[in-house]
Amino acid sequence: MRRVLGHILIVLALALVMSACSGSRPWRLEPAPDYPIDQQPLTELPEERDPSLFWDAINQSSFHLIESSLDLPRQYRKLTGQLKEAYNADVFGEVPNCSWFTNRHGQTPMTPEEIHRGPNSINGPDTTGPWMITRAKTEGVTPGFFVKDPAGETFVLKFDPVAYPELATGAEMVSTKFFHALGYNVPENYLVTFDPSRLTITEGITFSDRYGHRQPFTRDVLNGVLSRVARNDDGQIRAIASRFLPGKPIGPFSYHGRRKDDPNDYIPHQHRRELRGLKVFAQLVNHFDTKDHNSLDILVNEDGKTYVRHYLIDFGSTLGSDGDEPKPVYKGYAYVFDLEQAAVSLATLGVRQWSWEGADPNGIPNAIGYFESELFHPPGWKPLHANPAFDNMTHLDAFWAASILGRFEEEHLRACAEAAEYSDPEATEYLVQTLLERRRKILAYYYGKINPLDDFVLHADNDHLRLQFIDRWIDDGLVSGETVRYRYRLGHQDDGWGDYLDVGEGPTVTIDADDLARLRRIAADAESADERVFHVELQSNRDSGGWGRWVRVYFYFDPSGDGTRIVGIERED
Repeated sequence: MRRVLGHILIVLALALVMSACSGSRPWRLEPAPDYPIDQQPLTELPEERDPSLFWDAINQSSFHLIESSLDLPRQYRKLTGQLKEAYNADVFGEVPNCSWFTNRHGQTPMTPEEIHRGPNSINGPDTTGPWMITRAKTEGVTPGFFVKDPAGETFVLKFDPVAYPELATGAEMVSTKFFHALGYNVPENYLVTFDPSRLTITEGITFSDRYGHRQPFTRDVLNGVLSRVARNDDGQIRAIASRFLPGKPIGPFSYHGRRKDDPNDYIPHQHRRELRGLKVFAQLVNHFDTKDHNSLDILVNEDGKTYVRHYLIDFGSTLGSDGDEPKPVYKGYAYVFDLEQAAVSLATLGVRQWSWEGADPNGIPNAIGYFESELFHPPGWKPLHANPAFDNMTHLDAFWAASILGRFEEEHLRACAEAAEYSDPEATEYLVQTLLERRRKILAYYYGKINPLDDFVLHADNDHLRLQFIDRWIDDGLVSGETVRYRYRLGHQDDGWGDYLDVGEGPTVTIDADDLARLRRIAADAESADERVFHVELQSNRDSGGWGRWVRVYFYFDPSGDGTRIVGIERED
């Protein structure tokens, strides 16, 4: 019976979410739930999954692209600009708090100090005693250890390559702070410097050698591994100490489909706004390695209930870092196996040149790697492999992400950059300026696809009705605003009436006495609450370039004035 009731709750929750999505009316009178609806307690726990990294690479690089190209209805929607909108966006275009995403800086501004601290809840590993190695990863280009500190906390130690002593650790720190401030679940990552003599080995642990055979993990093996990581001049080692996530790991999530043994996971991942919009955030920090294996699902138990929380992990290949060396120039501009570019090059006999070919890498190799803003162009950015969620991103998804990114001013990006503690101050400054320029390009591109009027506030009393807003082009520093004009008209539910009127000075719509009287008459004669829903439709004209796309702000009108409120926002795409 409990299982049946749990499934009924999930179905009701899904209906609640879907009623707020595009395809239904763009407004809602009932208040949204103030709790994450995808954190219902599980009675049967999902199984751990360990998909093949090799197979995922092949699938994303080839089969996904082929399947997508053969999906004719989707191709038609893509050509006509009518891709399916995200299923989990509310009537204001926002992502409600959930097990995937928690609204942070985008809704409640964080201080630079809060951004710099990020998800960290302690001060890092306890240094009053030895760190016991409990598990070792010695193979590959990025070795690491699981260690337990004197306080009993478990951390994963991750290092820099010998030739680039701040590359991977710096990228990990910067991007951890950034993605946490955005709202994603990320690990607690601490930048530590320690003497290797602090490391001790738990008796009996083994490691897998290059042939897959289990071997005893000895001090000689440890020394051999540490000879492949960067050290400071005094012999100490700089590393990331990533605190073990609380709960039980059950494997990565996928950017397509859903985890079918988790009833809370009812929205296909390629149709989640926070995963689609992740593409915009990934563009800023060149997080090209957004494969499934850089994510992790954790079974957590909080307040007596067990559910799955979804994490982004492993940011050591962001910015200009490729983990063990600076990124090649093409990473961020072409898939690792790019069928489209290969086909075009073949068809043109190599005459067609790509923007990244022959480009000189810019950056600071030892610290940041090759990370630039001159070549960067948002629509030309690509991850390591085709990403189903990114491929489904619409202009509304991108605007949601861009409007959050627009709230990251220089002081906020600097707080992220300073978390890397680069030894060269010029590296920090270069990173901040590069991030700012990439941010400017991202905002300019995606704000150009939608009318970026935002942050609407409705003021109502017995005699007045005013709607205030901001223009993100101006508020985010892209234009001065001196040549921007606005106009509006009123409407009842989905129907507009009358001619457009100039907004006048300042971004405020003041409803005149005649229209206010008309609203009162319609509202007084209404037979239901739905019939008291009106909207203000706004358009912008920039540099006398003609009137652009509209934004409709739906509001419920209470003749007494006390219950008048905004109930939805719709944007012309």
